[in-house]
Amino acid sequence: MFKDLKKQKEIHNKITFSILIKTVRNLFLEFGPGEYFDSLIIRPFAMYLFPKLLHNLPLGLVVGKLAADITFYFPTIIAYELKNRFFKE
Repeated sequence: MFKDLKKQKEIHNKITFSILIKTVRNLFLEFGPGEYFDSLIIRPFAMYLFPKLLHNLPLGLVVGKLAADITFYFPTIIAYELKNRFFKE
């Protein structure tokens, strides 16, 4: 995304349609898979499971949140690296 901002500054702060499309595409490619799994599967499961396992609601919620955050960033980092490999700009 910072590459897109550099391109925007290079063309004197004009946001063209192609830059907008590339930015939206990059956002979906980088955060789409991680957000999908995080919102629909992992976070609800972790926020339910860890308080039950630890028998402590506040601690379980914190551990569940941390576990969900880690599992969100893992596919996000992989998607970012794959995007950079296949969509060189």
